[in-house]
Amino acid sequence: MRKFGFIKNNSLFALIFFVFTVFFLASCQSGKKQAVATIDGQTISGEYFLTTASKRFNEKSLDNRQKELKDFYHTVLRVYDAKQQGLDQKDELKYNIYIEQRRVKVQQLYNAYVLDKVITDDMIQEAYDHMDERRTVRHILIGDSTSTRSKADRSPEEAEQLAREIKQKIASGEHSFTEAAKEYSDGPSAEKGGDLGKINWGQMVQPFQVAAWKLKPNTISEPVRTEYGVHLIEVTDVDTVDLGTYEEARERIERNLQRSKRSEIQSRTQESLKEIQEKTGFSMDRQAIDSVAAQLYTAFQRTKSTDLQELVEHIHYVPVGELGGKPITLESFSEILNYIQHYRFRGIQSKSQLARRINAELQQEYLKDFAEDYGISDYKDTKYKIRWAEDQPLNEYYVENIVLKGFPPSEDTLRAYFDRVKFEKYSDPAEVHVQEIYFTEKQTAEDVRRQLDGGADFGELATEYTQRKSAQAEQGDLGWFQSNRYGPIGKKAMTIDKGSIAGPFQVGTGWSIIKLLDRKEGEAKSFQDIRNQVKQDYTDYYRPRRLEQNIINLEEKYNSELYYSYLDTI
Repeated sequence: MRKFGFIKNNSLFALIFFVFTVFFLASCQSGKKQAVATIDGQTISGEYFLTTASKRFNEKSLDNRQKELKDFYHTVLRVYDAKQQGLDQKDELKYNIYIEQRRVKVQQLYNAYVLDKVITDDMIQEAYDHMDERRTVRHILIGDSTSTRSKADRSPEEAEQLAREIKQKIASGEHSFTEAAKEYSDGPSAEKGGDLGKINWGQMVQPFQVAAWKLKPNTISEPVRTEYGVHLIEVTDVDTVDLGTYEEARERIERNLQRSKRSEIQSRTQESLKEIQEKTGFSMDRQAIDSVAAQLYTAFQRTKSTDLQELVEHIHYVPVGELGGKPITLESFSEILNYIQHYRFRGIQSKSQLARRINAELQQEYLKDFAEDYGISDYKDTKYKIRWAEDQPLNEYYVENIVLKGFPPSEDTLRAYFDRVKFEKYSDPAEVHVQEIYFTEKQTAEDVRRQLDGGADFGELATEYTQRKSAQAEQGDLGWFQSNRYGPIGKKAMTIDKGSIAGPFQVGTGWSIIKLLDRKEGEAKSFQDIRNQVKQDYTDYYRPRRLEQNIINLEEKYNSELYYSYLDTI
């Protein structure tokens, strides 16, 4: 039974705990309707995928789009198997899934009754129609006693009269615009001569941008009144901008509008919350909530138990607020208690912290129920957003407890892995002692090699021919060095016997002949000294292979297939 029964003609809503973003996806209707995959005979729609896709998805490279589609498919496939195994019925997952459902419903209401009321489709279209131009603008701001952020005590009429006088001084040549801005402007750009730089449509308040977009370059507006005072505006340059299609530009435009209308969005949020509370008669009794939290916290400290259902049975019926003139109690909010019990209570350090959590959870429950009664499930792909949110806890649980069971690995597993690869991966490099003759010409190198094969002394030839000046006086002796140094020289030295000669072989832009004087084999490092590195290497090696094999098994089990060709339709 629903805890709150709201009338469906209630409008307006606000969310005061979280800041949400809105996903707008560039796609064509034909692409949305096509399938991106089949799993166990069921089709997965493109509409579902596009709801989850990252912002500006269509602007990414083909490889990145394919990867994102593949990751989506893998998640859905794992979740399908998790549900077949009944994992979604586990208590610890049921609570997580519930909270994710609630979060999306509240977010969608915030989108519908705050953001979409402040930033309308008409406003976005208007911005698109104007944003093919970017204007370089400067202004002079004259504040008055009614202006936002103004300390001026002049009247609005006096501010407008002063603006006209300033414009006349500029027109007569008494002042340049820059000089007048520095002398008269009350705006923060005064020191820069009023320069606001390049602006896009949607960045400034409406009267300002309308006036700026009507001006021809190097002309000054009549006085323009905004909430900040009276402006004289000059456009000094106009650039053209390639916006792309409306669908491609819509998301970027909306982000700009949200930034420019931040204060209006905040005001709308507070107004909406107040209005919906007044219409539904919802209120919270902070004193009662504090009392309940104190009893809960004291009981927990006394017993060190997390079974809140037993601990708080005696306070289930304590009123903690009102709805429509009737008291509401925690008895109707088992989800709140379960959520705190399973996921939050152990991290709570004080009675006041617990009271804030109960207060927050109570408000979220109230808003979620309002969303359900209002029919928010019909709003902008809500069903897919909820489905995706539900899938995340299941996917994470499935990966960690089914696919990666045994991670992190035990000490015995790590030690066995170390023993198997220690000489290959965890040994200090071997050291070699080498003489070298370095040549800049291959033909000379080949001539010297023939002399060496005929019995010539390596050291004498090195002194005569080597172009490596640092070793010339040492008869080409490079001394001891780790075999992973000197590039191909160290590698080649590891392939020949002591006393043997190799080369000529290419080294950079030259050629080398080497003689191995001696070699020391590397030794394996201690497991305890590099345990953390071994653990990370083990995880990096086996985790992706486990995940990949799991997908292969699931595709065979459910006869599943991913359609990369779907990307050609959007």
